[in-house]
Amino acid sequence: MSRAGAGVAAVAVAAVLAAGCSSSAHHGHGSLAAPTPVSTHTSAPSCDDQAIAWRDNGGVAQLTAIGTDLEKVSRAGFAHSLGRLQGAITRLAADSRGALANLPPACIPGMRAEYSTALHDFIAAGDSADQGTLSGIETSTQQITAGGAAIRRATRDLTNYEATQG
Repeated sequence: MSRAGAGVAAVAVAAVLAAGCSSSAHHGHGSLAAPTPVSTHTSAPSCDDQAIAWRDNGGVAQLTAIGTDLEKVSRAGFAHSLGRLQGAITRLAADSRGALANLPPACIPGMRAEYSTALHDFIAAGDSADQGTLSGIETSTQQITAGGAAIRRATRDLTNYEATQG
């Protein structure tokens, strides 16, 4: 999964600066007019730059942590350890809450929506598991399955985007 953000091409942001002209016209007793302030105008970052910023600001690390959490949930489920399963789901929900504050850029078609859907599914799974009942665990399992499918779609969206970048 860490390849996901790393594969985004690095393109430098071109800053457009519009310099104002200073006026040196004379006014009255030989004084100079104050210079006109210089205006700066910066273009919006490219999608590649936004994706790189997401990656470099913890986005891929959060995605990797969620992947690790999903592996732990799976191992705990196969071990039939209800306590470990509940703990792993709670960790998954906590990491998902953190990742909501750092969503991938909206310019990558579909990725942000799918990733957000997955995170919300994982958070709901944590809430269901926190009920401490077998039905809560069963519900959380369904929510994790749905979230896993959304993560796979988000990854596909990123892969498709990268393929169009050349």
